[in-house]
Amino acid sequence: MRPPLPLNPAEAPPASRASTAADPRRRRALIIYFAALLALFAQPLRELLAFALGHDFCGHDFCSYIPLIPFVSIYLLWTERRSIFAHPGRDGLAAAVFAAAGALSAGWALGWAGRVPYADHLSLLALSLVLFVFAGVFAFYGRRVFQAGLFAWLFLLLIIPFPPFLLDRSIYWLQAGSTHMCAWFFGVLGVPVFQQGFDLFIPTITIHVAKECSSIRSSQALAITALLAGYFYLRSPWRRAVLVLVAIPFSVVKNAIRICTLCLLALHVNRGFLYGRLHREGGFVFFLIALVLLWPLLLWLRRGERARRGAEPPLGAARLDPHEPV
Repeated sequence: MRPPLPLNPAEAPPASRASTAADPRRRRALIIYFAALLALFAQPLRELLAFALGHDFCGHDFCSYIPLIPFVSIYLLWTERRSIFAHPGRDGLAAAVFAAAGALSAGWALGWAGRVPYADHLSLLALSLVLFVFAGVFAFYGRRVFQAGLFAWLFLLLIIPFPPFLLDRSIYWLQAGSTHMCAWFFGVLGVPVFQQGFDLFIPTITIHVAKECSSIRSSQALAITALLAGYFYLRSPWRRAVLVLVAIPFSVVKNAIRICTLCLLALHVNRGFLYGRLHREGGFVFFLIALVLLWPLLLWLRRGERARRGAEPPLGAARLDPHEPV
């Protein structure tokens, strides 16, 4: 067994006192490093913010969640700072690797500026910034701190905009899924429907599921919400992955419910529902529906995890021999 630690900090061993005294210096060095990074990337960050809050390559704000990502990471790191930063160290090799990768990404972005799509240019610069953040963590706090806060550090990668080809492909599949699900819902409800591509024809109404109706924004929000819910309420990595993967089809179901609701209200109540506030601003209401659909799955995964932990012997239960040294 280890000897008890002295209660008086002055009685602590020299190595312990040095480590305790180094922590403020280490913290100040990391803060200065991050401030220098923010100053160095000030212009790309302004462009990324304008891009996220403005319009992307399709003319729609499909990256509006990006400004929230750093604040979520900071919150996660702050609330768990005692456990995350409990064992500081240094890892110069990993810091050098991440710094080199960050420099390479920035060099690629600057060297090919004007010859690659603007979204790709911003993605490379955002990736470079995140890699330099990782390099600073390894340089000033080491591998154990990075591993202890792995989710919060990796969460920063979400500030990188989706490449246009990947975003366009995702929108296409969401359009297709929403259109097929709507046709199925109409069939179940007994509403005559004919589908042609992304067009649905019901009596007196023709619906086109456009890109802006693909629910890409709410799908992103639901996936991020599921990611955070899995982090807070689940421990098993595969259960967390299941929750996030199921969130996407749930978003398609939610979007189909939204389209069908608007169409049925327009068909039986007033055509204005196709162009009114519920159509333009009602996304949050249907987003809550997706959360309600996702909640039972989260409870089921958590219950299964608790049952598994309850079936396992508690820590230390294997050492039942009183003569076995502790």
